[in-house]
Amino acid sequence: MSKSSYMQVDETADNEFGKRVRSLMELRSISGEELAGKLSLSQTAISKILHGKNRPRQHTFAKLCETLCQTDEERWMLVSAYTGLNSLPQSTPPPAGSTQAPRLDDLEYRAAGARLERTLVEKLEALGCSHIKAPYIGNYKTDILIEYESKRIALECHIPDFQPMKLEGLGDLLRALEKSDDCDHAYAIIPKETQIQYMKLKNNAELMSIDYLIDTVLKLRAPKKGR
Repeated sequence: MSKSSYMQVDETADNEFGKRVRSLMELRSISGEELAGKLSLSQTAISKILHGKNRPRQHTFAKLCETLCQTDEERWMLVSAYTGLNSLPQSTPPPAGSTQAPRLDDLEYRAAGARLERTLVEKLEALGCSHIKAPYIGNYKTDILIEYESKRIALECHIPDFQPMKLEGLGDLLRALEKSDDCDHAYAIIPKETQIQYMKLKNNAELMSIDYLIDTVLKLRAPKKGR
């Protein structure tokens, strides 16, 4: 590998840059091997970047941003970590023209949502359940719509933030989806790491894990393999 592709950094320094790169890789569903190919680097070099042992030089960093970033906020997240301009990220995305970066938590939150949606899609496909990604139902866009036993069920992938106002907003969205002529039921899907299998909110909106959806609500079973 060319020595000009990356430069040495202090291994004891906070690996903020590597964490942000990893979160964007998860959000874009790009593996280390795929990223190495796009940047013309070895997988070892990518691993060192992710673990804070090396930092890419500017021409490689530019290709990294082009590969992983789709918004100005995402680019600024990488730029601020790469240059060290921002040591105290803010909790919300910056306004237009701001020099403040959003918190890494915001990016990780989105990456976790993308992982949850991928896991749900993989399980539905393995069970042969028909589904549509990101459809519009009336005036609302949902994450996944499945058709099961003549019913159309909207699924919102939700990383729990149990603040009352946010739960109320989620419940309102589920109820609005169910009122549409194109949807019979709407559920919020939460990751199993929350240790919650099922929960009903005050407005009767229902949150559940993927396993609860499949085993209890849909009662799907994996197709038997042929002999």
